[in-house]
Amino acid sequence: MFSLRRSALALLLALTPLLPTATLAQVPSEDVSRGTAQKLLEALQKQDADGVFALFGGSLGRQASLERVRERLKAAPRVLEGSVRQVVRGLDTGIVDMTLRTERGVEFLRLVVNPEGKLIGYEVGNTTEPVDEVAQQFINDLGRGRWLAARSQLVLSLQDTFTTSYLAQRWGDLQRRTGPFRSIDSVVTASSGGDQQLVLVNASFARGPVTIYVILDDRNRVTGVDFPLDRRDG
Repeated sequence: MFSLRRSALALLLALTPLLPTATLAQVPSEDVSRGTAQKLLEALQKQDADGVFALFGGSLGRQASLERVRERLKAAPRVLEGSVRQVVRGLDTGIVDMTLRTERGVEFLRLVVNPEGKLIGYEVGNTTEPVDEVAQQFINDLGRGRWLAARSQLVLSLQDTFTTSYLAQRWGDLQRRTGPFRSIDSVVTASSGGDQQLVLVNASFARGPVTIYVILDDRNRVTGVDFPLDRRDG
């Protein structure tokens, strides 16, 4: 079992813990946080990979790559417009809540901005997409090696623990038993509408079918996933 309970832009972006180690002077101003959000919005609307990548800092900047960002932008729905809902000053970061309207619907995006105005984390949540589509996209991103995209669909509190390298390692553990990922065959919503939602993703691997359990919260953010490392499906 690979459980994410220990502790996800569609679009691209890893969080460092908000620890009480900074002084108020180190917190980015509201103007800095809003400016970062506006630059990100403009880059997403233009599908400008260089512009998006230039905003990355901290562990997000170390784990991402320009090529990965470019690939993700090509696959993501085009952002038509967006707006800042609120800016909150934390102990050493700024938190920006945004609303994005894309070709596929509305998404709510939370950004974590450091004092230098760099984006060090983000969370996509409360999407208007059905819960089964979110779960399917999460597994598909893992299957295609899009670790950063998959990580963005995790609830924010998990993103620092479950790094892109950790996701890659656990998916690799699964494929050593199942063989390479091939496709997603079907998606079944076992429970929805509550604080904890369960979606069963039936996928094909080289050695046969596998059912993966994806758990999401009431805002359609991934909070857990059960890989069948200790059982045989099908």
